[in-house]
Amino acid sequence: KDIMNRENVNSTIDIFSQYFAIILNSLIQNQR
Repeated sequence: KDIMNRENVNSTIDIFSQYFAIILNSLIQNQR
């Protein structure tokens, strides 16, 4: 169960970081 939880957390962080990068990109483009 620990391994499954760790994989779940890693995938969640991965998705969140991608989402965050997209938001940052749109914010930077809005500033131009």
